[in-house]
Amino acid sequence: MAKLNNEQKEQRRQIALDYNKKKEMRYKEQFDKLPEGVRKFLRGYYRSDEGINSKLGQKLKKGLKNGDYKKPSEFVEKELGCIFGSVLPIGMKESLLYAVDNCIDSAYSYGYSRRPFRSRDYYFYAEKVHAIIYQYVVSGGLRLPFEQIVSGDITDEQRAYFQEFTGTLNEYDAAYSIDKKLPVTMEYIRELLQRSEERRVGKECRSR
Repeated sequence: MAKLNNEQKEQRRQIALDYNKKKEMRYKEQFDKLPEGVRKFLRGYYRSDEGINSKLGQKLKKGLKNGDYKKPSEFVEKELGCIFGSVLPIGMKESLLYAVDNCIDSAYSYGYSRRPFRSRDYYFYAEKVHAIIYQYVVSGGLRLPFEQIVSGDITDEQRAYFQEFTGTLNEYDAAYSIDKKLPVTMEYIRELLQRSEERRVGKECRSR
């Protein structure tokens, strides 16, 4: 990609900001149509009185503890099915289900000595499950599958947003694309690694 001058960078940033405003307006319209219980569950990541402590949050914890839900994905499909095709594209459903079911691969807590605590019991990961769902649905970003983004199958506005706010990418969805070895994602990573190696070699040559 050709290097942009300052004026072009500013134009791209303005396009990204305008797109973000329209995107969030559309999102709010869809979010407000969700059932109240679902909205409370999704809004509550930073609120002690909602989210994991909402009725649905308590249902998640209780269900994982007593076996009503063998995996978090069962809760998502049964209780949060309305989010797909509204505030989250259908194309990200499998990624979200994969992410919540694989949360047990990470630590659910750290002790004072930073010793990680792990378990194969999903109950201990209820808050982690809620945080993952929150990131997919609420925390912003393009809300498009990573594979679609890196394939370039997006609008010019979306591309400007991606280039300006790469940090808003959903890392769980990116990890899903890598774990599943989706073809466009793997090619994208190979190109990144190749460019990185070329820059490293170039720096070595210039320093000699």
